[in-house]
Amino acid sequence: MGRIQDCFKENRDVIVELLSKNLNQIVCKLHKRNVITDSEKIGVECSLSPALGIRDLFYYIEANDKSEDFIDVLNQTENGGIAHLVRRLQVIKTLRDVELVKGETLHLSCKLNRDLNIKWLKNGREISCDKQTDCKKTSQENLFKYTLKIKNIKMINSGEYSCVCGNFKTSCFVIITDIPIEQIINARTTEKLYEIQGKKEELAQKEEKIVKEETKLLEMETEIRNKAMEIKEKADEIESQRYKLALKEKEMKERESQLELKEAKFCELEMEKNMLQKDSLTLTQQSEELKFTRANANMMQNELEKLKHEKTELEKRIEILEKYIDNGSVKHAQTISEIRETYENMITKMKAEHDDTLSNIDKRLEEMQQKQSGICVVS
Repeated sequence: MGRIQDCFKENRDVIVELLSKNLNQIVCKLHKRNVITDSEKIGVECSLSPALGIRDLFYYIEANDKSEDFIDVLNQTENGGIAHLVRRLQVIKTLRDVELVKGETLHLSCKLNRDLNIKWLKNGREISCDKQTDCKKTSQENLFKYTLKIKNIKMINSGEYSCVCGNFKTSCFVIITDIPIEQIINARTTEKLYEIQGKKEELAQKEEKIVKEETKLLEMETEIRNKAMEIKEKADEIESQRYKLALKEKEMKERESQLELKEAKFCELEMEKNMLQKDSLTLTQQSEELKFTRANANMMQNELEKLKHEKTELEKRIEILEKYIDNGSVKHAQTISEIRETYENMITKMKAEHDDTLSNIDKRLEEMQQKQSGICVVS
């Protein structure tokens, strides 16, 4: 068993009494600082009793090495005494309730492992030491014993007695009676004593049963916390799956939209393809016609070349005739000039017509080639 668990075991009553007053506040602070988990917070708050919740909290703090954070939170509340207790294992022996008969001497004592300037209180008021009331402190091997001794006690001495120092406090109740205990015992019959013994045994059995029930409840609480954690994990997993499914649905809708756009684009391309195929068929027919026209143009070119050749031959003949013709024959010269002019006009006219025809043919062929190239790219 560890230091903090030992502290709780040895000072259970003191710790439960002081800590249970603002336990929820401390648990919230510990949870906010991530000292304890959600399940541990719920476990302490829903515990069957503060004692069980505080015990589980102490065990969790030690098991997860969170003692310094725990002490810091305690110091922020009204539990500095418990913080000091947890850090030092301060209380060795706490005050215990006592019942006395008037006239006897009251002895109250507590043991600490530190030397403190303690005060003795009765019902919240400080007790003054005098001849009847003696306050002492003794020490041995780092243990300090603080003792309150009141002689010849009376009924007025009944009440709550406390030993305090700062936030540290341990208390007990003192009951003073008129009748001596010996007379009370002698006045009881044997049957009554047996009855008391039976009650004690019955109470012991009930106490044992309660301990078993508490142990069983603790096991059930642990199982419930584990189940709650499993349910939370499942819920987180389901939520994650839902989120992924939503993303998938969104992605599918986007893909459907893209597919619809592509189908519309495909229909447009199909229509354009059909139109281009018609244009291609028309251009193919025109190409055949232009090929035929180009063949005619080649024939005309050949004829033009032939006429040029004839012109050249005619010019040579004219040149030869000019040598033999009399230079004074004006009529012959005019005839020759007219023939030359006629031939030149005819050749010029044919050449111009031929050039226009070839230019138009080249332009139409180039347009047809561009349209055919566009059709191939779309297909």
